[in-house]
Amino acid sequence: MRVLSAGLTRTMVNAEVLSALSEIGLDASRQSSKTLEDVRSDVVDEVIVLAEDAWTAAARQFPNAVHHFWPMDDPIGIPDPGLIPAAVRSTRDELQARLQTWFQGGKVCH
Repeated sequence: MRVLSAGLTRTMVNAEVLSALSEIGLDASRQSSKTLEDVRSDVVDEVIVLAEDAWTAAARQFPNAVHHFWPMDDPIGIPDPGLIPAAVRSTRDELQARLQTWFQGGKVCH
C-alpha cells in the first residue's frame, strides 16, 4: 500500500505541519508539495478528500477510484497565527485517529 498527499495547487510544505508530524515520529522533511495532476490516476484505488473545493477536481482526476469526503478546516488558514500550531496538531490527531480506524478495517468516512 502506498499513501500519497496532494492538493489543488503546489505550495511549500508548511513548517508547522513538519513540526507536528515530527512530534509523532514522522519525518516528512523530504516531502514536496504535489498537485492532484502529479499523481498517476491509474495507481489510485481510493481517495480521501478533506476540502470541499477539492471534491470535483479529485473526482475528475481519479474517475475510477472510490471517493470519501472527510471535511476538515485547513489549520494553516486560520487568521490568528498564534493559534496555528495547536490547530495543526488537532488536525493531525483527528486524521491519525481516522486513518488508524481506516487501516484496521473500520473505514470511517465521517
